[in-house]
Amino acid sequence: MLLFFLIAAVYHFYAKCWVENNEYMTNRDIHKKTLKPFIVISIYMVVLVAFRAVTVGVDTHSYLWMLDRQNVDSLKEALSFDYYSESGYKLIQYFALKSGCGIRGIIILEAFVFLLPILCFIYKYAENPFLSLFYFIALDYYFFSMSGIRQSMAIGICLIAFEMSQNKKALWFIALVLVATSIHSTAIVFLPVYFLGRLSIKKKYIYISIAIGTIVFILRKPISIFIRQYSRHYYADMDTGGSGMYLYLLLAALMLLLSSDEHWNEKVGQNAIAYMVIIAVILYPVLQFNPSLFRLHYYYSIASIVYIPNGLKKIPDTRIRLVGSLFFFLVAAYYFWAYTSRNMAVIPYSFGF
Repeated sequence: MLLFFLIAAVYHFYAKCWVENNEYMTNRDIHKKTLKPFIVISIYMVVLVAFRAVTVGVDTHSYLWMLDRQNVDSLKEALSFDYYSESGYKLIQYFALKSGCGIRGIIILEAFVFLLPILCFIYKYAENPFLSLFYFIALDYYFFSMSGIRQSMAIGICLIAFEMSQNKKALWFIALVLVATSIHSTAIVFLPVYFLGRLSIKKKYIYISIAIGTIVFILRKPISIFIRQYSRHYYADMDTGGSGMYLYLLLAALMLLLSSDEHWNEKVGQNAIAYMVIIAVILYPVLQFNPSLFRLHYYYSIASIVYIPNGLKKIPDTRIRLVGSLFFFLVAAYYFWAYTSRNMAVIPYSFGF
C-alpha cells in the first residue's frame, strides 16, 4: 500500500501541474511552486529504499550473504574478497562491518547515493518533474534500487558525473566514472557521455544513429557472443526478455524526427539526454541476450524518464503530442502493473531496521 500511495501522490501532483501549466504557468513557475511537494515525495522515496526489510528486493538477501562472508580482520584481506573484483564496494563492506552498521548502513548509503543524484537530475532537466518521477517509478528504475545495490550506487555517481560533463569538468567526470566503476565495473560504459553534450541534435545524426542501430540489431547475436568471451562468469546466450521495453525506447528515440532540432539544442543538457536514449536503443538488442550485462543499458536508458515527457512537449503537432502522451503514459502504467510491481519482489513491502 505504501508504494501505491507513492504512485498516487506523484500522479496527483503531475495532474495538478499539467492543468496549471496549460492555463497560466511557465515551466519556471511550475518548478518554483512544486518544489516543496517534490522535496516531500523525494524524502518519502529515500525512506522507502533506505529502511526496507532485507526481504524486499530480489537481490537484497544476496548482498547480506556476501557481507556475512567478508573477512574484516584486515583491510588487505577485505580487498582480497574474491566474490567480485570491484575494490570500491569491498571498501564499503569493510567499513560497514567495522563501524557496526552492517547491511543497513550499506542500504542507507545506497539510497542517498542513488536517489539524490537522480532526483536532482529530474528536477533540473525535466519540464514537469512529477511526470518524470512517474516514469522513474513505473519503468522499474526506482524499484531496481531495492535489488541492485552496487549498480544503483554506480548509476547515481554517473549522474553526478553527467553534471560535470555539462560543466566541461573533464577530470571530475573521469574521476567520478572511475569511482562508479570501482563499485560496479559496468559503469565504465558511461565514459562516452562526456562527448554527447558537444553533439547538437541534427537530422543527419539521427539517420546515422538509425543506420548504426539497424546494423547492431542484425548482428546482435555475433556481437553478444564476442562480448561474452570477456565475461567473468559463463552465461549461455538466452533471451532475457525486454522486447517490449526495447520497442518503447525505440519509439521514444524516433520522437526526435517529429520535433525541431532547435528545441533540443537551446537548453544545456537536453541534447546529451536525447543521445543517451539513442545509445540505449542501440545497445539494447545486444544486451538482451547476455544475462550478465542486460542491465548495462540502465546507465543510458535512465535518461528516458526526462527525455520522454520533454520530447513529447517539443512535438509541434497538437494531436500527435496528445496521442503520444497518452500512449507513453498508459504503456508505462501497464508496465508497472504487469512487470515491475510483480517481478521485483517489492510487494508486499515492509520496513526493517
